[in-house]
Amino acid sequence: QQPQQPVQQQQQQQAPQLPQQPPQQPQPALQRPQRTQRAYSLQSQEVFQILHRTEVELAGLERAAEEVVLQLDEGTLSCGQARTALANVEARAHRLEADGVDGIYTSDLGSGKAQAKSEKKELLARLERLFSRLEASFQLIKNIDPQKQQQQQQQQQRASGNLAAQRAGHGT
Repeated sequence: QQPQQPVQQQQQQQAPQLPQQPPQQPQPALQRPQRTQRAYSLQSQEVFQILHRTEVELAGLERAAEEVVLQLDEGTLSCGQARTALANVEARAHRLEADGVDGIYTSDLGSGKAQAKSEKKELLARLERLFSRLEASFQLIKNIDPQKQQQQQQQQQRASGNLAAQRAGHGT
């Protein structure tokens, strides 16, 4: 039998146990930075919730506008369909600007005033970029539309010319 070592020596010989921490979850690349862990007033929290919903809706409008332009380029949407879809996006963006951004008053806020003003400013800048892209898309459609109409007219003229030639050849 081995002589028993004092308890204190046995504890020193064992490797120290570090507390187990759960593995860190990878953060999505496009996740917005979290606000500092600061307690905001209830009024400020409500404003941040509205701003967040507005941001989510704006991202959806940005994607919708991009999708319409892609479908137009691919030929899966006509110029008229694209114009209508983009006009719908534009109307929703104007409503979002009025209700979701301009309708938020930060002057009464205390704890979250600076942060809310900053977020409003960023949303307004994104809305302005969206309006600029929409205007450019409308201009693109305006330029494409006459070309397509001219091509269609030429095709119709050729088709009617061929039909007239066929009739003349058959004596009808």
